[in-house]
Amino acid sequence: MGGLLWVCNFQSPIGTHFAAYDGNGNVVAPVSATTDTETACYEFGPLGEPIRVTGSAAALNPFRFSTKRTDPTTDLVLYEYRVYSPTLGRWPNRDPINEQGFKVLTGRSQSLFDFNEEKSHYNFLNNNLVNSVDYLGLADRTRNPDNSQTVTVGKCEVAILVGHGRAGRPHIFKGTSEACWAGGFIGCYAKETNDRLGSNRVPGSPSWEDEIADKDPEYQEAWKAIQQGARTKAEEICKNAKCCCKEVTITFLYAPAYDLPDLAAPALPKDIKVKCQ
Repeated sequence: MGGLLWVCNFQSPIGTHFAAYDGNGNVVAPVSATTDTETACYEFGPLGEPIRVTGSAAALNPFRFSTKRTDPTTDLVLYEYRVYSPTLGRWPNRDPINEQGFKVLTGRSQSLFDFNEEKSHYNFLNNNLVNSVDYLGLADRTRNPDNSQTVTVGKCEVAILVGHGRAGRPHIFKGTSEACWAGGFIGCYAKETNDRLGSNRVPGSPSWEDEIADKDPEYQEAWKAIQQGARTKAEEICKNAKCCCKEVTITFLYAPAYDLPDLAAPALPKDIKVKCQ
């Protein structure tokens, strides 16, 4: 969402149009680079349904809700992995997270169907578009009212959240089982988030109480430590007889900037599978 600077239109009105956004990363007003005038105006309802589409370039610009392309014939919004129907307020097809082909392409586990991974069947962000983010059409990554993230961690899973932190706004990890999961956060003000995890904390999770840049040597050392700690925690979960895990998945998630659209996520490692003996 966000990140689109301009659109070049080769039909009337011909020219370059800069994109103006609202606070949720929706394109609401293309502006002509030639005349400095608004060439379209878009307004959206609670579920992204268009309630206003006006202006000479309104129908020609495909990038609207969530900065995703809108098909002019069907009015479907084209996300990276699914299409979304704002008129119905839902996905026409289910989340592919448990499809074997999708797991192969994304490096996820090729195990049997896992209900814990069914985080979004057909509904769009649990009908909570104001406080939630889904830029691919896949994830159940909830943005809280203070713009922190809530990460749901499944059984036999270790989740590492990488990205932005803010003082007084810790991220939240929620496990689907008591002792068969773990989490850790690496980013600014990591201590507030990691101290809440208790026994589910990944060893090596940093305890920074201030800002830090990912180029700092201290950050680089912590990045190595939390990855090693994730493996250690995965092996510990494997040995827990109550968990009955055949393998433990280590996943890496991105925490975008708190008060800005998610412009660009860094390249993160693919899921790591730790086989249980």
